[in-house]
Amino acid sequence: EAEAHNLFERARAGYAAVVKYLDLRPSQKIVIKDTAAGDMGNGRTTIPSYHSKAKVSAPIQIEIPLRYLRSSPFKTAVVHELTHAVAGHPFKRSAFLAEGLAVHVNGVLARSDESDSFANYPIHELAQRSLKRVVVLDPIQHLILTRDIFGTEEKTFGSGYTREIGYVFAGSFVTFLVQRDGPDREAEALARFMGVYRDGDFEKAYGKPLANLEREWISFIRSGPAPRFR
Repeated sequence: EAEAHNLFERARAGYAAVVKYLDLRPSQKIVIKDTAAGDMGNGRTTIPSYHSKAKVSAPIQIEIPLRYLRSSPFKTAVVHELTHAVAGHPFKRSAFLAEGLAVHVNGVLARSDESDSFANYPIHELAQRSLKRVVVLDPIQHLILTRDIFGTEEKTFGSGYTREIGYVFAGSFVTFLVQRDGPDREAEALARFMGVYRDGDFEKAYGKPLANLEREWISFIRSGPAPRFR
């Protein structure tokens, strides 16, 4: 019983931090279940569709290994999966947008003693290293529309591109968009990105095509040294 209470408090702390940062609160309940790590990786979030007749929705299901729940929510995949639950489905259920936001939020909320996720590392420096391994990078527009890019099977989009690098690139690109104008304008930039998260219209939000933003991001990554998460 004591452990169950501690697990609940840890999950609640992670949830509160994600809700505060995103300034969003899901209308559905969230149920977190212990599960064995396997093909699903470190965790999985399932957001059901609204029932057409009852006009209510089933709970959002988060499946995550117990060892992560026993640790700080900021140290593991807990915040990552809670971001999926709070933010909901992105434009065309894009895995690139969904995972990019989750990696970004996990990095922003991570504690300094993080040891077992991307949050332990400066995401732009990881992207800088990863970019050297990729000979040809498919346009982000393609990656956004490829829903299975982070599936259980490794996918290759250009020589050297892997599933793990996909998480790095997605997280770095979202972080670039949210933090490019400095900390004083981060809340405004996050709200702008969340609009794109919903409708996929980069040109309306940023006044320029996605291809231009991609070139700016790649130039930023290659310029180094890359800034770290605060």
